[in-house]
Amino acid sequence: MASTSSSSSATLYNSRASTYDTQTSFHSCLASLYPTYLSPPPPTGSSLLDLACGTGLVTFAFLPLVAPNGLFSGQKVIGVDISKGMLDFARSKLSLEQEGIKFIEHNIESLDSVEELKGLEGKFDVTTCASALVLLDNPGAAIRNWVKYLKPKSGRLVVDVPGTKSMLGLKILGGMKEDFGVEMLGERRWISGPESLKDLMESAGLATEVLETEAFGDVPARTKVLGQGEKEAVWGVEEGGRVFDGLALVIGGWKELDEKKKEEPRRVFEERWRGEGDEEGVVREEGRLYIGVGIWK
Repeated sequence: MASTSSSSSATLYNSRASTYDTQTSFHSCLASLYPTYLSPPPPTGSSLLDLACGTGLVTFAFLPLVAPNGLFSGQKVIGVDISKGMLDFARSKLSLEQEGIKFIEHNIESLDSVEELKGLEGKFDVTTCASALVLLDNPGAAIRNWVKYLKPKSGRLVVDVPGTKSMLGLKILGGMKEDFGVEMLGERRWISGPESLKDLMESAGLATEVLETEAFGDVPARTKVLGQGEKEAVWGVEEGGRVFDGLALVIGGWKELDEKKKEEPRRVFEERWRGEGDEEGVVREEGRLYIGVGIWK
C-alpha cells in the first residue's frame, strides 16, 4: 500500500506535470548541472538510474554523455517516478533513437518490487535523485536501498537537498507539522548543514563529497510572501506572523485549519522565524542546495 506521503506526492505532481519544465527555470537549470557534478563525467555507454525522474529533465541531461546516438547493447537508462502525469510527459519527449529508455511508475522508496529492476543490482554507473530526497519518509533507508543498484567500487549516486537558509517558510512549517497534526510533504529537520547529507550518505556505505551550489533565483518552493520592504527573500525578524499567514493560505494541510486552530501554530512559527534572523534583525533566504556525490565503496 502506498504511504500517505507517496500518495500526496503523486497527486501533487500529476497536477504540475504540464507546467513543471517551464513554470520556472529552476528545474531545467538544476537538471543541466547534474552531469557536471560528476568528475570525471560518466563515459558513453554508462547505465543510468534516475529516481524521482519526473518529466525526465535529469535523464535527458545525461543522454549526450551516456547515449548520444542511442543505447548500446546491454546499456540501461531507466527513470522511476510515482507520478503518472510526469512520466507521460517524459515519454512524450522520447525520439525513435531513444525508445529503449524506460520510464517506470513506482515509489522510489521500494525499488525491490520494481519488476524492471530485478536482476539489475550492481549494474548502474550513475544513480540520481533530484529535488526529491526531502520528500521521502525515510531518506536514509531509501539511500541504503538504492546503493545496491550501483556498480561496486565505481557506481556513483548524486542527490541534492535544500541548504539551511533555503525555502525557510517550508522548512519551519515542515518542522511543526507533527506537533499540530498537519499533513505536509517534506522533512528537513535532519539537515543542519552539508555534513548532515554527508553523514546520511556515508552511513549507507558511500564515500561522499558534498558541495554547496550558488543561489538559484527562482526556486519554486521559495518563501514568496513579501516583507514590509516589498522585497523577496528579505524580512524583519518580527514578520514571522505575516509570513505564516501568507503560507498557511496555500501550503499543505495548513490551509485547512480555521483561524482559531492557526493561533498556536502562528505563535510557534513566529518564534522559530525569529531564530532565523541575523545580528541585524533580518531574515535572509538563499536558494542554495547541498549536492552529495557518493561512490559505493
